[in-house]
Amino acid sequence: MKMFLRFLTVFICCLVLIPVLFYSTISIANNCIANNIEDKLISLDLPKSTVLSDSVSIAEKIFGNGNGMQYFGAILITSDLSENELKEYYKQFGEDYFVEKKEDNFVISEKYDHTFSNFPADKNNYMVWCIEYNSHENILYELLDMDFRGK
Repeated sequence: MKMFLRFLTVFICCLVLIPVLFYSTISIANNCIANNIEDKLISLDLPKSTVLSDSVSIAEKIFGNGNGMQYFGAILITSDLSENELKEYYKQFGEDYFVEKKEDNFVISEKYDHTFSNFPADKNNYMVWCIEYNSHENILYELLDMDFRGK
């Protein structure tokens, strides 16, 4: 009887722990992908008269309908340059980088909780951002879509 109770205890623990560990691993992997986008943005050379104020990364379903993870990275910069000058500057790094003027500290919109924690008031603030989508090239990407944030 003792052997059976030990087996049952181990079995129940496995039933609980395996899904928790599985989901945690997927969430961590998705966060790492989003952090890489943020790090890539931070590593870009800043234009003259520009200061990096803050950065953020997000892994969840941000735009559109349906299921699937999206990975978003953004930096908040304060610059004396205009929005068009900044857009022209960041074109040299590729078509995946977008620049927009920020009047508030919300990263995407009020709909989401994501905000810039260091938002200089009364300055010319701009957000430079990049988004990547799960490409579904292999089974790994299918597993990464099992993150509840991508639903």
